[in-house]
Amino acid sequence: YPQEEKTIGLHLVADTFTNCPGIIDVLGKLPKPKVTFSFTTYNFDTQLMPAVEIWGIKHHYRDMNPKQLHSLIGSMGGVIVSSLHATIFAYTQNIPFLTYYQPKTYEYLKDRGLERFVFKNTEELIEKLPYLDENWNFTHAVSKEKQAVRNYLDINIAKMNTTKNLVNLEHEVKVSITEGKHDLF
Repeated sequence: YPQEEKTIGLHLVADTFTNCPGIIDVLGKLPKPKVTFSFTTYNFDTQLMPAVEIWGIKHHYRDMNPKQLHSLIGSMGGVIVSSLHATIFAYTQNIPFLTYYQPKTYEYLKDRGLERFVFKNTEELIEKLPYLDENWNFTHAVSKEKQAVRNYLDINIAKMNTTKNLVNLEHEVKVSITEGKHDLF
């Protein structure tokens, strides 16, 4: 993975290029080393990202599993992405990010008060590029989210175990009644 601290990772899909005319020139002028990576293979970015000619691209990463992508994003100085999951990978590792607008990504970030990191067009991207130079620390917010998920899972696992016990009890009662082993009458 990139050893240079300020390397910018780029993952963009066709919609981003369509709705952000001039984005290739803007990205090419970033004064930092850049790498591209494929993230959403169902969007054909494995073919798209290497074909995009952006000045200063040092490497294209492709065919990576989620753990590898997580590590790659964690090694970046910042990322500009077009994927909710790539955004989450950056957010949870305190990696500065800008993400192209998608309703689900916008809502995820809005729920956390982070919608300012979403761009819908090239002008917004240019305006928000300075965010990539900020020191980010979402550790506390991410820890709270992890704890909320754990609590949710604990409650629902307990409910499932209770339901399972009730189903087992109901089965035992039915078997007992069918076999005449009961003291109900």
